[in-house]
Amino acid sequence: LTFDNFFGALFCPAQSAQFTQKNTSKMSRYLWTFSLTVIALSNVGYAFDWSAYTTKMGETFKSFEFLPQLKEGQWEAKRFETAGKGPLEAQYEGLKGKDYIVVSIGSTSTQAFAIKSGVASLVHITDSIAMGAKKKWTEDQIKTLFAALASKRAELGGGATAATAATAAPVPVVFTNAISYGLIAVYKFKGMGDETKVLLLGDDVTEHPVITGQVKLATIPMTDAQKEKHPAALLVQELNKYCKTNKYQNMYVKLKEPKLDNSWAKFKLSEFQESGESDPIVVDVGGGSVKVHFVKDGKYGDKDFKKVEELAKFEANVLYTKGKTATQIAKELTKHIFVLLESIGTKKADLKARVHVYQTGQMRADYAKRRSSARGEEDNLLDVDEYFDTFYDDIFMKGYAAALEDVKGMRRKAAAHAPRQKSRLMYDYYYY
Repeated sequence: LTFDNFFGALFCPAQSAQFTQKNTSKMSRYLWTFSLTVIALSNVGYAFDWSAYTTKMGETFKSFEFLPQLKEGQWEAKRFETAGKGPLEAQYEGLKGKDYIVVSIGSTSTQAFAIKSGVASLVHITDSIAMGAKKKWTEDQIKTLFAALASKRAELGGGATAATAATAAPVPVVFTNAISYGLIAVYKFKGMGDETKVLLLGDDVTEHPVITGQVKLATIPMTDAQKEKHPAALLVQELNKYCKTNKYQNMYVKLKEPKLDNSWAKFKLSEFQESGESDPIVVDVGGGSVKVHFVKDGKYGDKDFKKVEELAKFEANVLYTKGKTATQIAKELTKHIFVLLESIGTKKADLKARVHVYQTGQMRADYAKRRSSARGEEDNLLDVDEYFDTFYDDIFMKGYAAALEDVKGMRRKAAAHAPRQKSRLMYDYYYY
């Protein structure tokens, strides 16, 4: 076995076959194939020392957590209920006193909230939740989004079936966030007037709109260059087409400030203050950005890396994918966070006394997968996702205990067909 033969076998399929035929027995060929598969499937997420990372971050700050996506959505719903729906209903009076749904399509993810009798809850969207306004959506993702909305509209509509809710239920749905700003960019460019109105999706499908003062997408044509520059506006075109084809009524896109307030970080700040903490600070560490949320002199404030010149190009995902050790990333991230905190007058002693850090992005995703498979059991992550979706839905429909029983039933059925799959799943991590 030479150096050249080994790497030739590793990267060249033909040479790999020749190598295994000449140098190994039948059994060792199986082992060789298995080794190559492991090498091919390995990634930084599974080689990373997560325990060292979480320990270091936990020792440095008052608290540290990889923020589960479900918890993030629940916090956002609570914030929208207390601070977001008031300005939205003031802008669109047709929503006052009604049940409705808000779909917040951000740059890289989507969250939806249902308001029923003034109380907000999270609307579960399986595939679309990982999509945002920066990417082109597939037809299946749009279909998944609207199926979830139709189901929730049926629930809010008082017993209508999901099939009829799309065309019959009057429950309005308002799309906002990054999707709005992308559309405004094109709207302003054409110089077509008042942003205080709302865009009605589906052209003439809605005969009796809940929100008045609409503009139609047909009056805002886009060139190919604009579609490339403004993917959010292109997404609106696709949503409009889907609404028109499938006769979805009362679907709108918000065109104007105030920006929807569904900040989970603001929710946590308020919660910390109510629990008696003095001047708490919440740090949101995303994959491509870091933002500090704080209260100073009784007023809320925030600051992100983009506003500090020496930090403008810093990204946690870049550190993570460069192969640095867990301790190195924790130290470097802490150093950069402190530079940001110093700019608002925070001292080093405050890190352990006042600062709560929550992390999302690629590291969160890999950490969740690692927790699932690091239990010493054989997990099939695709099956775990299926179980998680079922558990997620049932929590809201049946309650925690019933949801847990449903998932256990799914596991028993899976075990009957594939006895080696004995996953404990991810519900103990995602549900709080």
